[in-house]
Amino acid sequence: MVLAQMKILVMRMMELWTICLVTRCGQLQKSLLHTLMATKSESLAMKTAMIMTVKMTVTQNQVKMNCRHSQRKFVLRINLLNRDWQTRDISSNLPTQKPWPVITPPKFLREHQTPTTLFELFFDDEIVDLIVVNTNNYARQDKGNHVFTTNADEIRIFLAVLLISGYSTLPRRTMYWEANPDSHNEAVAESMSRNRFDDLMRFLHVSDNANLDSADRFTKVRPLYTMLNERCLQFYPYEQQLSIDESMVPYFGIHPSKQFLRLKPVRFGCKLWTLATSLGYVIQFRTEQLQTRKPSGILSCL
Repeated sequence: MVLAQMKILVMRMMELWTICLVTRCGQLQKSLLHTLMATKSESLAMKTAMIMTVKMTVTQNQVKMNCRHSQRKFVLRINLLNRDWQTRDISSNLPTQKPWPVITPPKFLREHQTPTTLFELFFDDEIVDLIVVNTNNYARQDKGNHVFTTNADEIRIFLAVLLISGYSTLPRRTMYWEANPDSHNEAVAESMSRNRFDDLMRFLHVSDNANLDSADRFTKVRPLYTMLNERCLQFYPYEQQLSIDESMVPYFGIHPSKQFLRLKPVRFGCKLWTLATSLGYVIQFRTEQLQTRKPSGILSCL
């Protein structure tokens, strides 16, 4: 009785093993297993021997396939090593490439320029007036402060203080006006009071809140972006080799287009797609706006 049960158990194990082999084998192994299952011999030793034959055949085929794969990888490595790699510039005499014309540099590049004059090429009177008008409108219309008013000269001083704060950084911006000699900045303190700087920071605007584009996530700064793009293109130092790449603007506030890129030097901020020269001059830049996924099904009706 026990021997009969053991024989049935062994036969079931052999059938399961056969199914596994059929799943992993090719056509040759399948044909051998079909032959095994079709035999009418009840000899357990004979069926076991045939199962072992199938297993050995599968192993041999797998070894052959692994050897072929390793041989192909070895040949590929040999071919890569035999190639004569060179580091050089791409030839400019291609039939599809037109010759680059000789262009005279712009006048502002041929003349001696100071950092102030170069900055004023981009933040000119038109951009300063844009900031003045929208800042005054925001203070009066949106905040109800009809006493506050500013002008172009004050906005230029305000921009200068921002540039200094980026060069000489302190933990808090109020420390520039402190009496402590370790943090006091005489140029900042004498040009503008701390309370006046706080008022300008509170009311600073470059767009009209009455005419905002709800589909544009950068509509608050879109007028300034557009005007800066026009000036970047206007004063572009003509160069043939250009590059298109992404650039991160550091930002730690709350904005729907803020991104986190773990492997970038600037991990938190807004991404810009820039067209730049080989020396780093940005000709055009475009903000990347992250699109939210629209709800589907029942949620789309809410």
